[in-house]
Amino acid sequence: MDPLSAVGLVANVVQLVDAAVKAVTICHQIYTQGAAIEDSRLLYTSEHLQKSYSALSDSLMSSPVTGPKVLRGGIDLEELCSQCRDTANELQAELQSLRRSAAGGVGETTSKFFLKKRKKRTIEKLKNRLDEYQKILDSKVLINIRHELGTLESQSEEHYLKHQEQLSQLSANLASCHISVSNELTAELAKAIKANEEQHIHTRQHAEKQIERAMKDLKISQDQYRSEDRKERVSRQQYE
Repeated sequence: MDPLSAVGLVANVVQLVDAAVKAVTICHQIYTQGAAIEDSRLLYTSEHLQKSYSALSDSLMSSPVTGPKVLRGGIDLEELCSQCRDTANELQAELQSLRRSAAGGVGETTSKFFLKKRKKRTIEKLKNRLDEYQKILDSKVLINIRHELGTLESQSEEHYLKHQEQLSQLSANLASCHISVSNELTAELAKAIKANEEQHIHTRQHAEKQIERAMKDLKISQDQYRSEDRKERVSRQQYE
């Protein structure tokens, strides 16, 4: 995968995992601690989860990579995306179930409902799964993304501006995330933006020096031509 495609896909995974962590936290509070069911909070969390899910799906669909989406370290991003989306779907079902319970008036002191062992086990499994995804993102994926960003090259003014815009947008998209890997990825994006800018300045200065050198060489050639032309004319006049 090219660096920007890989980073973009990973950023979408991070956003979905972050939204799922927020969802599982709410479910955990309700099912294990007997927290009140607030429909507005459930609705907001559900919509945020769906938005992140759709963003990841769109990123997969629009990816220019037609073959396997694998990082250099052998990490299958497509499989990780699939696992994260499956978990998000399970959490979405839990959120909808809780909203239906709230609408049906099951939200008073029905501790028996909140403490159902089956529900607690389901939420614990989802939470453990999300913890595992974060470990993979924090270690293996982040290391590879750091390497991918290090290979990013802007070969022209157009490439430079496009890369800077895409990197800045990815960084902005991660601003509302709270899981640790989002902070790490944001820091790596900031480094890449700075490195890309420095590389662009260096490339531009190098190009300007080459143009300056070429202009000097051209002036020297023109001066030599004029000098030789004058000598030839003088020689011709003397001969005549």
